[in-house]
Amino acid sequence: QAPGWLAPRARRQEKVIKEAARHSPVFPARFGTIFSSLDLVEALLVRHHDVIRAFLDRTLDAEEWGVKGYLDRNQAQERLVEEELTKGGAAALSASPGMRYMQERKLRAQADTKVSGWLGETSTRLKDALARRALELAERRLLPAGAGESPGEMVLNWSFLVPRPGVKAFLAEVEQQGGGLAERGLVLHAAGPFPPFSFTPGLDEPEP
Repeated sequence: QAPGWLAPRARRQEKVIKEAARHSPVFPARFGTIFSSLDLVEALLVRHHDVIRAFLDRTLDAEEWGVKGYLDRNQAQERLVEEELTKGGAAALSASPGMRYMQERKLRAQADTKVSGWLGETSTRLKDALARRALELAERRLLPAGAGESPGEMVLNWSFLVPRPGVKAFLAEVEQQGGGLAERGLVLHAAGPFPPFSFTPGLDEPEP
């Protein structure tokens, strides 16, 4: 089906699930799941009773929160170059404008590689810090640049299952961790709450 046909229906399903989740735990079905009879629904519930029950118990007092990270790579590179110069690189630069230009270009080329290393270390630290505030973590696929209204290159896309009593502390952790990163070109965005879409177990059912 064309995306124009699917999108409003997917949003409608999400809206229904969100409304239901306000009143009780939910087991979100994949979009497009259709059963031809109530008997088939009941049979599925019987076959997977233990899995569904365990999931509902686990998410009874929890909600999903998403955390995305967007990187301004140029800003991150410039910050690393500035740090290199501050550490003494400026004194080592040639007085010759031409040579100085080539040396600064080399620093920027090295900064590109260093940004990747810095991002990997930062990602691990962030993930560990936020996971300590959550019950579970799911890594989502990175969306390409231009998908939606992204403020930059998406480099982090995580979902966390957070206990409701701990949501305030979780969001404070996101804010605290992200506070020193924005000036280095990495911006964190938290969104939620959502029903636990990312943590719903697959039931490996044949087509009904």
